[in-house]
Order: sequence, then structure tokens, then C-alpha cells
Amino acid sequence: MSAADMATIDRILARSLQPEAVYGAVRDTFRPLVDRPNLEAAAAWLRTPVARKIVALEVASSEPSAEPKVAEYAATIKANPPPARRLELVQRLDWVTGAHETSADLVAAIARGLSTAVSAAGPPENRLRPGQIEDRAAQVRARAQESLREVRTMSMLYTYQTLEDDELAEYVRFSGSDAGRWYSTALRKALVGSIGKVVEQTATELVRAVPLERWARAAMPAPHPVK
Repeated sequence: MSAADMATIDRILARSLQPEAVYGAVRDTFRPLVDRPNLEAAAAWLRTPVARKIVALEVASSEPSAEPKVAEYAATIKANPPPARRLELVQRLDWVTGAHETSADLVAAIARGLSTAVSAAGPPENRLRPGQIEDRAAQVRARAQESLREVRTMSMLYTYQTLEDDELAEYVRFSGSDAGRWYSTALRKALVGSIGKVVEQTATELVRAVPLERWARAAMPAPHPVK
């Protein structure tokens, strides 16, 4: 794309996807889902030393600088698999929190938001019906689901590697409680719903600022030089 188009795209992304804006959208979507007794129980858990340690580890592993460390750790794990007890705890945590399902739902929500925005920007005769958009999102989710399972397991093994088994088991116990299940479900709905809307709004602004034909032209492979 031209330098002007790239500058426009960067400006829109920087404004629409800044952490404060995304967090605000998640918070606003979470509020109507609040169940006071379960919220208070979840808050009490989050104030415990173990939970504070876990949150710090999750924040650290989500930083962009952690990506090469995760890849390095994944290579190490292949040569030296974790103990069966450790792997079982991580898999149970993934199951009770729905972490893998949340990742798949987020992929589908992003695909749905992009498809909706791009379809609306095209000519009327080429626009997708709501059912077609949902089918596309479901197909994307199905393709991503299996690979995401392995990625989530590896990510969790890396994130919690400094936790003792007892600490990880405590996390599993809380996540399987009524308060833990409510918290995971409410947060999943808030994340998927709000991020899907943010993506759709951002994509709508992008295709309005840079017409679809310029995106299509930029996506075309470069011609091979004639020999």
C-alpha cells in the first residue's frame, strides 16, 4: 500500500485498539453479568497471595517480549516433557476455565467482525447474509480449535512453570467452584462480545478510510520477473 494508506491504517489501529479502549469495552460488557455473591467470592480469591502470584505470571507471559521465551520453552518441553501430574493439572485448569474454548471463540468473533465490516463495504449484490457470516465464523473456529488446544497447553505450562503443584491445584479448585465457574463464564462472554464489536468497528473504519479495491490490490502476489 501507499505510505499515506499505511499511515491512515496505523493511526486507526493505534486509536481503536489501544489497551484502555479495549479494557473499557470489556468492563462495560462485564458489568451487566455481575452476580454479587460470586463476584465477592472471586474478589476474595484474587486477593490471596497465590492468586496475586498467578495474576503476575499471567500478565508477564502476555507481554510481547515473552513470545520468543515461549517458543524456546516449547522446544525444551519437546525434549523434556513435563511430569504427568503437572500436565494433568494444566489440562484440568484449561477445562474448568474454558481457556481453550475462549481462544476459539475469540478467533470466531474476530472473523465475524471482519466479515461483517468487509461485506457491508462491498457492492450490494456481493454482500453476505447474516447466516453466511455465521457459517464463515464457525468454519474459522473449527479450523483453529485443534491447533489452539496445543498452543494453550504449551502457553499454560510456560506461564505457570514457577508455581508449585499445590498452588496450581489450588487454582484448579477455585476455578471449579461456583464462583470460579461464574467468573470464567462471565469474563469469556465479556471478552468475546466486546472484542468482536471492537474488531467490527475498527474494520468498518479501516475499509471506509482505505477502499476495498486498494486492500485487494495490496493483497495480490507480486508478479514474477520475466526471465
